[in-house]
Amino acid sequence: MRSKGPKLRARTEAVVEIAASPEVLWTAFTNEAAWRHWYVGLTELEWLTEQPWVPGAQFRYGFTLGFPLRQVILTATIREVRFGEGVAWDWRGAGIRGTHGYLFEPTPEGTRLTGQDLFYGRLVPLYRLLFLTRRWRQAQQAALEGFKAYIESGHL
Repeated sequence: MRSKGPKLRARTEAVVEIAASPEVLWTAFTNEAAWRHWYVGLTELEWLTEQPWVPGAQFRYGFTLGFPLRQVILTATIREVRFGEGVAWDWRGAGIRGTHGYLFEPTPEGTRLTGQDLFYGRLVPLYRLLFLTRRWRQAQQAALEGFKAYIESGHL
């Protein structure tokens, strides 16, 4: 999951172990109607193209990040989809751009789910000074923990 061209300015990563197979997680993850039940801080999610979860599909999503941005709204384009293994999308918003991805790795106990963001753009150093990349990672970890709780409580 790498963008070509612009200089990488920051990276965040969050990881969670979930007691379910990658296929079960993938099915739940790609049910975007359920995101509001597990994506902590999600404020909006809308597909902008007719067919979701295919390369080139576009969507807009928003989430809370805290002061000074409060809510971040991003427009994303699906870059790569590997059924049951992972998904990556390129996004733009809040004066920066990046690549976000989820990787579903099987483990003996279930699945390790990793979320990663790569940040590009001239404003990223300012974001780092304002601790926004740390908040971004915390929001990412909260979303993964919410997904884990959603899955492990039997909501499928």
